[in-house]
Amino acid sequence: MKKVKLAVIVDSLEMTFEEMQVYLHKPTGETRCIRSDAYNDVEEGRDVSDQAPWYQEAVEEAKHFFENEDEYLCLPDKFDFHEY
Repeated sequence: MKKVKLAVIVDSLEMTFEEMQVYLHKPTGETRCIRSDAYNDVEEGRDVSDQAPWYQEAVEEAKHFFENEDEYLCLPDKFDFHEY
C-alpha cells in the first residue's frame, strides 16, 4: 500500500456528506468518495445515461469500486469519530 499523508485523509473526510463513504484506493494512495445512490445504481444495474454528466462520473467511480473492492480501504466517517 502506498503511503498517504494524514492531511489528505482528513481533507477528504471533511468534504463528505451523509450519503457518501470515503475509501482509500490502496494502489494509488488517493481517497475516493463513493455516493451511496451511485453505488446502489451500479449494484442494481440501472442505466444512468439520461442523468447529468457529474452523476454519470459518480456512477463510474462507484462501478470501479464495486468491481475492485479489494483495492479499497474503508475510512471512518464523521459520525464514527463522535462515537469515541
